[in-house]
Amino acid sequence: ELPVHEMTWNQAVEMKPQFILDRLSSLEDHYEGILYTDADSRFRRVPDWSRFDGIDFSCHIFRRSRVCEPEMLTGTMYFGRGKDVQAFVMDWIELTRHYKNSDTPEQKSLVVAFSHWRKKLNFIDIGPGMCFIFDDFKAIYPGVSPVIEHLQASRTRRK
Repeated sequence: ELPVHEMTWNQAVEMKPQFILDRLSSLEDHYEGILYTDADSRFRRVPDWSRFDGIDFSCHIFRRSRVCEPEMLTGTMYFGRGKDVQAFVMDWIELTRHYKNSDTPEQKSLVVAFSHWRKKLNFIDIGPGMCFIFDDFKAIYPGVSPVIEHLQASRTRRK
């Protein structure tokens, strides 16, 4: 396995589901879940942790415009503890391998994995404030104040 600094962008994002599963597998009993956020994100204020009570999975489903397909953003996501959640993430890992030649393998595979597990998982949309893209979201979500802001390192480091 390559050191992270020697990986391509795709190789790095393909690791995201496995990284999350590893964190879930090592979660101590007194934790109810994990909040994953990308390395280029910044906490602008303290999240309301109670929003995740009883939740299995949370991310933001984003639609850039009416003509664009919805995306499941993977910059900030919540995963509760539980066997269904771990099985969902294992499905996501397997599916990500099939999308490794795409721009966003972890996003495309998450959509498919979630479609398999949607009825078994307690899901809420994490909301745009929890995965606020620093330049785009100001116009798309006027009045939304960022909780976690994403600086979009992918735009400069992808190639």
